[in-house]
Amino acid sequence: MNAYSEKKDEVLVELTLLGDEEAYRELVVRHEKAVKGTADKFTDNIYSAEDASQDAFVCAWIKLDKLRDRGKFRSFVCSIAKNCACDLMIHYKSAVADISLDLSSYEEKGFKNSELKMSISKLNEKIKQTLELHYFQGLSVSEIANELNISEGTVKWRLHEGRKELRKEYGFMEEKYSENLSLVDKVMYQVERLKLWALKNDKSGFEEEYKAVLNAVEGLCDSREKDHAMADVLLRGYWWIYKESNDELLSKIKEAALNGLNEDVLTYICQKDFYKYGEGESRINYIKDTQIPFYEGLGLKKVCGYLFFWLGQQYCSINKLDNGIKQFERALTFLSKEDAYYSCALAAIEVERKRKKLDLYFEDNRCCTTVSAKVLRMIDGKCYSWLEPAYFSGYVVGCMDNLFWYCDYTDSQLYNLDMKVGEKYISSDKKSEFIFDSDNERVVTPAGVFENCIVFVMNNKGKEAYIRTAFAPEVGIVEQRLRLWGRNIVWQLSEYKVKGGNGYLPICEGNRWEYANANEEDSGMNIEYSNVYEVNYVDKDKIIMAHIGFDYLESYKDTWYGNSLAYRLNYYCKHNTNVSELNDVSRYMKRAEELAETKRQRVHTRIAKTVMKRIFDTDPNYSPECTQVGRWNFFRSDVIEKKGNDIVCDLYHDSDFQFEWKNSSNLGSEGEKILNIFLIEDLDSYFMKLWSDEWVPGYAHEGKSTVLSHTDCYLSFKVMGDENITVPAGEFENCRRIHFELSDISNGLGYMNGSYDYWFAPEVGIVRVKQKNCDWVLTEYKGRGEGYFPLEDGLFRRFEPLELGGGFHASVEYTFDKDDENLVLFADHLGTQDRESFEKSK
Repeated sequence: MNAYSEKKDEVLVELTLLGDEEAYRELVVRHEKAVKGTADKFTDNIYSAEDASQDAFVCAWIKLDKLRDRGKFRSFVCSIAKNCACDLMIHYKSAVADISLDLSSYEEKGFKNSELKMSISKLNEKIKQTLELHYFQGLSVSEIANELNISEGTVKWRLHEGRKELRKEYGFMEEKYSENLSLVDKVMYQVERLKLWALKNDKSGFEEEYKAVLNAVEGLCDSREKDHAMADVLLRGYWWIYKESNDELLSKIKEAALNGLNEDVLTYICQKDFYKYGEGESRINYIKDTQIPFYEGLGLKKVCGYLFFWLGQQYCSINKLDNGIKQFERALTFLSKEDAYYSCALAAIEVERKRKKLDLYFEDNRCCTTVSAKVLRMIDGKCYSWLEPAYFSGYVVGCMDNLFWYCDYTDSQLYNLDMKVGEKYISSDKKSEFIFDSDNERVVTPAGVFENCIVFVMNNKGKEAYIRTAFAPEVGIVEQRLRLWGRNIVWQLSEYKVKGGNGYLPICEGNRWEYANANEEDSGMNIEYSNVYEVNYVDKDKIIMAHIGFDYLESYKDTWYGNSLAYRLNYYCKHNTNVSELNDVSRYMKRAEELAETKRQRVHTRIAKTVMKRIFDTDPNYSPECTQVGRWNFFRSDVIEKKGNDIVCDLYHDSDFQFEWKNSSNLGSEGEKILNIFLIEDLDSYFMKLWSDEWVPGYAHEGKSTVLSHTDCYLSFKVMGDENITVPAGEFENCRRIHFELSDISNGLGYMNGSYDYWFAPEVGIVRVKQKNCDWVLTEYKGRGEGYFPLEDGLFRRFEPLELGGGFHASVEYTFDKDDENLVLFADHLGTQDRESFEKSK
């Protein structure tokens, strides 16, 4: 009995708020059993329940002033205990999945990797012996007791002690959540673990952990540390829950980041802020006159270095290369080597000096440049791809020079030596395979012959991407073979300098690797390639490499392929923008016609020439007397094939030949009707197929989907039945109608939201497409075939909208060309406007 034992909870709460610590001690004693009982329901052992209970009482003490009904302290602290327990288990399981907490589980199969075996071997002999019997030999507690002639209680104690020692070595639980650490330190640890979700392709389960960590941060006393952590947590929610579409949340993030001086978050906020201003001078002035003075005034050097870097990039984008290089040099004075943008600035200076020397402009199609910093993180003894700030410019076929980008599809894994040869890892989103293909490959490169190379293969079927990467011991990546976007590309090590480090990716400051393009197929071009990685910073947790890519197109080969690429890739336009600056390419088109030998080449050239001629004839700058103005013109060529029950389209086949010219300003409601002009191609964007034999009346599907392979949306799909349809091309019976609705599309593709109806006629294919604002009908066709989507050589289909005002004209013509290799669908998309109507719309 003491002076507080007879006082009611509401009195003890008031006394605690007045600073009486003994009053709170009485509350802890009084409700300890209930709090532990609550925590125990959400953990799997008494030790975690005790940890959660302790955290709950600390958190309740911090939040005590928020308890309005002072008499309900018990339910208040028990509610907190539940959250603490759930949070503790989420972090524990994600961080050390192989270390069980449950003393009563006799079926555990953990501790199978080499690191854990080594850790166990360091333990006390008796504890080591007990752990090995339990985990490696699968003995239960009672079986171990019989084997060692000791009590079951002794076995449980040894297992508990062994786990505790292992957790200490792995930096978790007892070490991170010990009584010697402050609550702030514990919460900061949780925030850091939350950031590791960046490694996973699939973010399922993130929201639950996000809420738990957010709750923990909110429980901290007001301080700079709290605001710093709050900015980190909210930003992850903004990225992975709200998909960067919650302006109110973004304002909260900025406020927390400023109060907490969180420079990592503020760099992202700065980018969001300056993106609100148009490219060029307006963005430059905002960064230079508003953002940099503001953050310099706060003394935030890292943010300033970041802003000077992007200021330099903006100057270069408008071809003020000298000014751009100066800003990159200024960025270096604000940043340290441990900042990724330090390496970015070094790479940018080298690239832009080379661009200046060759007298190239920023979006010059004669070159493709990459400026980036590759950040690798060492986490739990493994190397992961973490971050890669970058900018790119120009376009040259085959310039995909990022040797690490495949990590984006494999949960950020660079390689995994815990795997066995032939073993397959499926990414968390189930979209990619990561295969340990070989451990004794012999690779021949310009830099030498390398033996005993390990090889990992990434295969993403959805994007039809295949990447095979070979690592040589004590050297690093020696070869990478890519097959994606309709292209085959080979990078091989040409020169290297390894000053230190070991393993399959030796890391030491100054290590440098240069790669040569070893493409085995004719590209139609003579290109000078430069692809360089250099390590600029290394510590125990992080590696930063500068990446410099500079591919310069010296000339086109005088072949059909080379001339076709010439008028597509370089000379028909000066920039990869919508600015009407056209170059005369008639000599390349004429030469391509002369050199066309196969039927495929002749069909390709005929249709491509029609679209290219229209682009020039409807451009007011190039053809001042034109009566129509080009608005939405495209040439495409895609491979179509039957796979099982589906007809699919390889949108990346021959993508180097595809071209477009568009002016989408001031379209108005009538002009917006022509935006969804890709009647066949969009089916692949929505469903990854053009037709399926499963589409029978009554078939339905509803749920999350993607469009254009990267933008999230919600899809409701249903096969309605068969109908008779009359269109200008004729009357068609038993047309299969499919209906679907798309919603929640953002990222500048909002015009794709809405309802769609397609009618497929037997032996003909699509005869009508009804969109939310436009009704397209078949006006002319040639040839028939089998099924609802015929695949025959020589088929021709022309579609036009039923009603289109505002002086707009639109049509789509599809031509099917089949040879011994495949069937290609050539598309001519026409979108123009009468000159008079165009001038009025300005």
